Amino acid sequence: MRYYLVNFLLLISISAYSQSDKRQDAQFHFENGEKLFDKELYADCIAAFTESLKLDESLVEAYYWRALARERLQQWSFALSDYSTFILFAPQHAEALFNRGQLHFRLGQYQQAKQDFLLALSQSTAETSTVFFRQQAFSGEVDQLFTAHKSNQSFVFTALGLAETKLENYSAAIIAFDSALKHQPRSADLYVNRGLAFQKSEQTDRAIEDYQRALMLSPGHLLARKNLEALQQSYAMSDFALMDSAVANNPHLPYAYAERGHAYLSQKKYKQAIDDYTKAIKINDKDPDYFLNRGLAYDKLHQYQEAYNDYTKALTLKEDYALAWLNRGNVLLKLKKEALAIEDYSAAITFEPEYAAAYYNRCLAYYRLKQHKAACSDLHTAKRLGQALPSSLEGKVCINTP
Repeated sequence: MRYYLVNFLLLISISAYSQSDKRQDAQFHFENGEKLFDKELYADCIAAFTESLKLDESLVEAYYWRALARERLQQWSFALSDYSTFILFAPQHAEALFNRGQLHFRLGQYQQAKQDFLLALSQSTAETSTVFFRQQAFSGEVDQLFTAHKSNQSFVFTALGLAETKLENYSAAIIAFDSALKHQPRSADLYVNRGLAFQKSEQTDRAIEDYQRALMLSPGHLLARKNLEALQQSYAMSDFALMDSAVANNPHLPYAYAERGHAYLSQKKYKQAIDDYTKAIKINDKDPDYFLNRGLAYDKLHQYQEAYNDYTKALTLKEDYALAWLNRGNVLLKLKKEALAIEDYSAAITFEPEYAAAYYNRCLAYYRLKQHKAACSDLHTAKRLGQALPSSLEGKVCINTP
């Protein structure tokens, strides 16, 4: 009897030791998988996480990390499966919900993506150092990385807006982008995304405004420029007959002339634009936009003194008009009055502190005056703010600058 009891106790001890040993081995493989992930050895870390789950099924966090690794290897379906398994055990994990939503979006499953983004927004997003891939709006290309933070839900609202746009729920998309802009009010991409939602819902004026705002924040934004030019040209061509009729029926209202002048300006018919804006100004000489736009037309025709006068009048009416300061600075730069141009660019920056184009153009003015340190500083700031730069410019401007 004593013999059997000893053997029974020994078996229990061996079994307990075996379970404990398995858990330790599972934890070892899990930690090794994290290290391999940090080294970007994704295939090896997937194997490590798989082994940890074989040894200890309760180590559910391994599903999450394996999903991240599978994303890096573009194993979309497997990653989606791992996120779904992990979410069964951790339904309030906002990052996992957001990541799964991103995968649904990538796979064209927009309704499922929307549901995941809504669930992610309903949770409290903890601080993280996880790096995600952000897709460029409405393209399949990855254009940059971002890190999610508790204080900024902009990325989730943006993703929700993109999903709603794909589902043709344009009003909901606009609301989502509005929420994202509250967190990132200076994001050119967000204005482009919202502009496209406005455009799809046939709110052409609002779309144009958003594309223009995007270009003000990031003058090198190719998608904003492309969309704006195409939209303005289409808008002007389709509505010229209507605008002509509006002018004929309302010859004493400035808006009809200004609207047609804007259409002429977008079609590069600068003399006609000047004529219409002049008529609008005769009726109402208190609108700074009329002077700004007529100044643009004069500028394009190389009538720099007239352009300068119009930009000055716009600034008299609206002192904080950053675009007018920028444009007048550009005229001064063309007239080789670099010191005065610098003053105007500086004023634009005062009223619009992250005005990339103002920093870039002030850099050119400083460079002409051989003030290389100031020029280099402005160039770096413009680059940081998203200004597109000629490839050779930085080497020329900053060549002798520490």
